[in-house]
Amino acid sequence: MLRAARFVPILALAVGLTLGVWILFGPTYSYCSSSLDSSGTPGPTVCGTSNLVTVQAGSLFPAPLLFIAAWALAPVFAIIGTRSGSRGQALGLAAAAFGIDATSMISFGGGFLFALLVGPLLLLTLVLIAISRWPDDASRSSHPGTMF
Repeated sequence: MLRAARFVPILALAVGLTLGVWILFGPTYSYCSSSLDSSGTPGPTVCGTSNLVTVQAGSLFPAPLLFIAAWALAPVFAIIGTRSGSRGQALGLAAAAFGIDATSMISFGGGFLFALLVGPLLLLTLVLIAISRWPDDASRSSHPGTMF
């Protein structure tokens, strides 16, 4: 198997974990607030940034926390697959990882970043697995009509 097929899902995991941490704890929200004094005159406006954990502290579980965790950790399946020693198992696990990551396209709150940054890496992993030579290829070379 190509070394890249083992490296790319590790890179996808690093990108996924980085995105997950950034979405949860990064300054992804902004706010402004002002108050009225006793005469009804607006006071000074105070603006700042916040993060998802602060903004949705009471409603992080189960969503969006489980979704972010699933999208961030999906490349683990591809990593396990590339270490399995079987092309079929590697393709299946990498396809599962890509499928889990592809569900992030439905999220407008930041999940689409997983689809844009992690998805292509997992798709590349699938292609690299498909074109790589595997140890079990030698046993099947006597059957020219089979693809895998």
